[in-house]
Amino acid sequence: MDSFMKMKDKEVPQLADSTFNCNLAFLTDVTDHLNALNLKLQGRKQVITQMYDHVKSFKVKLTLWGKQLTAGNLVHFSTLSSLGKVEHKSWKEYADIISNLHKQFVQFKDFKALEPHFQLFSTPFAVEIDNVAEEMQMESV
Repeated sequence: MDSFMKMKDKEVPQLADSTFNCNLAFLTDVTDHLNALNLKLQGRKQVITQMYDHVKSFKVKLTLWGKQLTAGNLVHFSTLSSLGKVEHKSWKEYADIISNLHKQFVQFKDFKALEPHFQLFSTPFAVEIDNVAEEMQMESV
């Protein structure tokens, strides 16, 4: 980007800063992951159980990414990885950002209480009958 901007006679000094470029690449990767989740949650034929599964899956991914970033593993951050060497201190900063993003998903905690109902709806034969509300037990077998 720096060379492109120089060709256009526009100086952007931040683009010469490797830390800025790493942060921008990380932001690009995180935005890409969030966009992928957003696309999964869109559409007319979505069922709440599928949407909840997508959100749960994303939360698990966030946990995984946080651990991997702490260890310097950038496998799921292709833009950041393409820059080459990322400073060791940035790994922890990025892991903290991912951890904070994970905390933002607390707004879905109300759905956790509905999870047994979701399981009954999506996989009725895989649910333990003793865990089903009594008024639904006979309909479930």
